[in-house]
Order: sequence, then structure tokens, then C-alpha cells
Amino acid sequence: GGGGGGAGGYLTNFGGTSLTLTAGTYDVNVGTGGTGATTYATAGTNGGNSKFHSYEATGGGGGAGYLAAAGNGGSGGGGAGNLTSSDTGYNGGTSTASGQGNAGGHGGGTGATAGGGGGGAGTVGANATASAGGDGGTGIEVNIKGGTGNFYAGGGGGGVDSRTSSTSSTGGSGGGGNGASNGNQATAGTNNTGGGGGGSAYPAPTYPGKNGGSGVVIIRGSFASINVSSGVTCNGTTGGSVSGQSVGSEYYYEITAAGSSDTITL
Repeated sequence: GGGGGGAGGYLTNFGGTSLTLTAGTYDVNVGTGGTGATTYATAGTNGGNSKFHSYEATGGGGGAGYLAAAGNGGSGGGGAGNLTSSDTGYNGGTSTASGQGNAGGHGGGTGATAGGGGGGAGTVGANATASAGGDGGTGIEVNIKGGTGNFYAGGGGGGVDSRTSSTSSTGGSGGGGNGASNGNQATAGTNNTGGGGGGSAYPAPTYPGKNGGSGVVIIRGSFASINVSSGVTCNGTTGGSVSGQSVGSEYYYEITAAGSSDTITL
């Protein structure tokens, strides 16, 4: 089985030192999710980075395939199964961005055709066992939009050989997808959470790995409206003037799509 995708990097100052924003125009970008592997011998691709102001969250690492290394990233992708500890692809990828995530779990070892879980922002991805893919690492709860139970950046679960198991691993809280198993397709990471996609099961053309979820940028402050460029989707509106969503005495702006040349203006 293939490794689960690592979660995108997690960055926030919510509950800490506020960022001072003056009137002006700021660059913003929302990273796309990585692509799941379609064959057992290929790895998934890394996700894209999300950026705002001085903050840049690194995209998650792709899950490993047979003799194809897991990606490093915000959180690392999980390792693949049926490999020795010295083989390329056995070990999970690492987190290359300090404080943004965790490593992926390793594969199940020779004869153990299960992949490790992708790392999450809260915990490392679980190692695979002889008969089960590793669960994805947990995400982190941050309630910048108010309420409770808002998790982000969970890792994807590792896949397990469809000839040996029908039990799927579980993606981490915060949008991680489940790994594939006999009769069960992997599931994609949830968009706008940075969750990693679920890993593939042999034969991968039948049970491919799934894509990671896209990132998100959430801004909270006292300004009641902002203007966004044509490629930005914010609070469900694409381009133009956007009203903030009220939370207490402040407003939040959830940016769910933005390209590399997009901006917001306060």
C-alpha cells in the first residue's frame, strides 16, 4: 500500500501576538492539494504553499510508493509497504518547516503491504503494521471563526494491499483522507483544511491514492469589508468587495482560493 499524504503546514497567530495591518494591498495565495499516486510504484506529489503577509505555510509531502520516496513538506508523507528499512520509500517524509507539522509514519516492512500515515500538524503519522495502514496524524483545532471543533491539517491514512485487508486506515482530524483497502477506495483530503489524501492500495490503478485538500487563509480583524482581486474567493464571493463575517466584535475573512498574483486590499 502507498503512504498517506502529509498535511499542509499549519501557521497561526490567533490567540497570540496580533499582526498589525495598515490600509494597503497585500499578496495572498492559497496552495492546491497534492496529487495522489495512480500506480503502486509512484509517489504522490507535494501540495502548494499558502501565503499571506509574512506568513507562508509549506505544502504537505506526497505519500510514498514502492521504491518511490515520500515527500517532505509542511508535514511529511507516509512510507510505502513491502520494503526493508533501507529501501527508498520505506520511511515517511519529514517536516521541513519548523513548527508547521510532523513526520509521516513508515511502511509495514517486507511482506507487510501497508503504507504509513501522513503526518499531521498535531501528531506524527502512525507506522503501518503487517496488516493495516497507519492512521494519519491528527490536525489542530483553531476556532478563529468562532464556535468549536474547527480542525485543520490532518494527515492522510496509509493504504493496505487489497488482497489482504478490507480495513481502511483513518485520516487525521482536520481533513485527512482515509487509506484504500479491499473494497474501499481512498478518500481525498478535505479542501480548505490542508488535509492529506488517503494512500493507494495494490493494485493502484484500481485503488489509487487520492488528492490532498487545498489550503486556506483566514484573516480576522476590526475591518468590516475588504476588496479582493478577481482570482480570490473570500467568504464565498469571487472578486470585488467582500463583507466580513461577524464574530464577536470583529470580522473574519476566509480565503478559499487565490493564485500567485492575487491580492487583497484593506
